[in-house]
Amino acid sequence: MINLINNERHYNNYKINSNLKYSFNKPHLEKIIAVLNQSRHEMIKPVCGHITIYITSAFDIKTLIPKIKRAVPDIPLDFSYTIERHFRLHIHLMLILETEGVSNPDTLFVEKVIPAIEKLKHVMGCDFNLRKNKDTHYHDLTSPIDFRDSIQRYSYYAKTNQKDWVPKSFKKTFGTSQINKKYYAMDTNSMLTIKHIRPNKKFKFSDNKIINNNYVDFIIGRNTNTETKLCFHFEDVNTKQAVGYYGLTSDSEATETVVSLYLSLDAFYMITEYINHEWGDILYTHLTTQVTAIVANAKSKLGKNQNLDISAVTDNPELDDLLSLVINSVCLELDIPLANQ
Repeated sequence: MINLINNERHYNNYKINSNLKYSFNKPHLEKIIAVLNQSRHEMIKPVCGHITIYITSAFDIKTLIPKIKRAVPDIPLDFSYTIERHFRLHIHLMLILETEGVSNPDTLFVEKVIPAIEKLKHVMGCDFNLRKNKDTHYHDLTSPIDFRDSIQRYSYYAKTNQKDWVPKSFKKTFGTSQINKKYYAMDTNSMLTIKHIRPNKKFKFSDNKIINNNYVDFIIGRNTNTETKLCFHFEDVNTKQAVGYYGLTSDSEATETVVSLYLSLDAFYMITEYINHEWGDILYTHLTTQVTAIVANAKSKLGKNQNLDISAVTDNPELDDLLSLVINSVCLELDIPLANQ
């Protein structure tokens, strides 16, 4: 959720661009943060630079990243971009390169990447932007200070302003590299990832028998024979240990006029050492992605004369408001009349 604190915007424990004249595409904002987190944890020495590319309306965005990859072969990279028009049509590109073993990132960005971009058809110019109030172009994503500053800087890419005059030939005005795994901040030092889990023979979560028995019941339990159950682990990135879990079940039934979709947020649990952290924002973000997929799938199967009605329950009263907020947000996003919950 985007929160305004002392006239500064925050999203999932991160400070983001706080220019209040900007509105944001929240799914893309989440993807930008996910890409930065992914690079931070999967590269050894990731550095991030901001490139502005001036183009004509004939530019083919699909040529951009392949050209960069050919310019720096065997160098892992991640990216995010936004296409805007403010006086001139342009692309803001966030490019993250693995610089392990590279003595100077300029040899990659300035001597290889920038010249390659400038050679593309319908590119009219290219700027490599300095960081604000800094003598460097780069964010070192291994630095906690630089990392958080990069999120504040590149959250700008999620703004929806300056899109009205982008030619319709650009069907997508936002884009990112593939996100293999999403990471979430608990605090300044702790990071979690959330993994989809399936029933297995061991059913081991904790050495505490009561907790582990509850976990086993959670994994194998079913309310109906027709429901679909998704189970997830919260895992500490540093220790690789599961520190919590939650489940989301869905079921539906249909009449001639209504498809009733039932959602249940089941058995949320977080170990004591983590329960006081801001897990609510993490659960909200991940849960929104799951509910969006379920509701969108149900909507796509509606008959001509059918409406979608959504009901939701939790096994923990503290989660009622969170689940209702998620469903309301998803319904607004998918243009579905707000459900009765």
